[in-house]
Amino acid sequence: MVSMSDPKPRLVVGISGASGVIYGIRLLEALKQLPVETHLVMSRTAEVTLAHESRLKVAAVRRLADVEGLTAHRESVDVRLR
Repeated sequence: MVSMSDPKPRLVVGISGASGVIYGIRLLEALKQLPVETHLVMSRTAEVTLAHESRLKVAAVRRLADVEGLTAHRESVDVRLR
């Protein structure tokens, strides 16, 4: 249980270039309703897939996260939260 004095829990949402980018987007939208700090990591291929599967722009998806994270140059990224 998290008390009101505790900082918000953090969650990293990673979106890869696989089909189904919309699931990451919907997750970010749902998390907006919860006391969770979200960080987003998207691969470059996710940005391409987004253009094919959605009318949303990359910038709009990045704004859904509390922290506009990294663009992954490879499909694996080491992310450390403070």
